This record gives sequence, C-alpha cells and structure tokens, in this order.
Amino acid sequence: MRNPVNGAFSTIYDWQNGVESSEIDLNAILLSTEKYMILGGVGGAMYFGGFLTNAQGQGGPISASTTGHGSWA
Repeated sequence: MRNPVNGAFSTIYDWQNGVESSEIDLNAILLSTEKYMILGGVGGAMYFGGFLTNAQGQGGPISASTTGHGSWA
C-alpha cells in the first residue's frame, strides 16, 4: 500500500467527577518522498456525564510533516 491509513480510538472515565471522554483519530500519509513526508487526517473528542449537562465535543484537521532527518515540523 503506497499511502497507509492509521486509526486510533480511546475512552477514558474519570471516577472523581464522573466525566467520560472518547477520542478518535484517522491519519494518512498524503505525500512521501526520499526527503519529506506529509501526514494529514481528522480527529475529534466527545465529553459527557458527570457535571456536564449535555454532551460536548471538539474536532478538526490534523497535519504534520517530517524531513528525511527524523525531525518533525
């Protein structure tokens, strides 16, 4: 596969305040050359329970790039 896709999901429950949070991320390699790699994707999180009266969340794009020297920009 030339441009692999990566997905991650996690859920955390805070017993002290009763809030549960869930996060999901989907990432893909958009461009890969000998010198550069560009990653892109989307991610988001949901929060509910405990002192929260309604479910709340956030989300948006994810982007990163790296050089052939192993440093992330």
